[in-house]
Amino acid sequence: MLTGVATSFTYRAHEQKNPLFGGILVFPKEKIAEVIGIANHLFEVSDGRGIVLVAFAAPPPTHQPAILTLLVFNGPEEEAKRFYEPLFSLKPLGNTTRVMPYASANTLLNDSMAHGFRRSMKASAAVLPIDPTFASNLFKDLEDLLEKVHDAVLSMIVFEYFPYKKIIAVSQTATAFTNRGAYINLLFLPGWTGAKNDDECREWARALRGKAEAEYNRRKVEVTDEVTRESIGQYVNHNGKSLRTQLIFWKAANETKSLRLVRNPYMESMLQDWPS
Repeated sequence: MLTGVATSFTYRAHEQKNPLFGGILVFPKEKIAEVIGIANHLFEVSDGRGIVLVAFAAPPPTHQPAILTLLVFNGPEEEAKRFYEPLFSLKPLGNTTRVMPYASANTLLNDSMAHGFRRSMKASAAVLPIDPTFASNLFKDLEDLLEKVHDAVLSMIVFEYFPYKKIIAVSQTATAFTNRGAYINLLFLPGWTGAKNDDECREWARALRGKAEAEYNRRKVEVTDEVTRESIGQYVNHNGKSLRTQLIFWKAANETKSLRLVRNPYMESMLQDWPS
């Protein structure tokens, strides 16, 4: 591995000329097994243009726990509706899908991320297909939080069914990024208003992350590709300071330490702690 110091990053932008088809479908909790099953299937058959995010939340105006599926399809409306037909056939309680500009797709969860709330975020990797029973248990965990902490109405659990084939086409040691794997992210996002509930809500997120990580470790033995087997299964943006540099950057961190020609106590501390 060639190790060096990056001083800047340049992102490559790709022009998106055509509009997208997207929006949110809302389902009752009784549809969990069907929705999760369809999301698993759509992930497998998608050519990368159509994605599904499955969220457990309590959307306004009733703030009752429900299933939200966020859909985004990069193609014509007719083709998108054929792709998502299994979800439409479940007769959603709410449907905001429409043709929209690319920029609008990034606003679909704005109502669930309103300003003024206290927030925390934890996450775990999740091996596909998602087990509907495991998902149902997480839904119950959200219901329990909402029943116990009445101002936690903007709390969410999100299964991010983003494609990973391009990511795992690169070896685990080719770059410093070691979170490559055949899995998706599972997010726990409590949102509440009262400072008195800080500990309760944050502990809820930590506990669910622990539950999800146990499920990930149990399921990871089913994975056969080498890239995933070597992955750390952790995303620094989600779990922040609870992760150490040696875990996040793995071999790159060790090589960087070995290349230091002059000992620097400050850098020694930085390399031991979270990579800020």
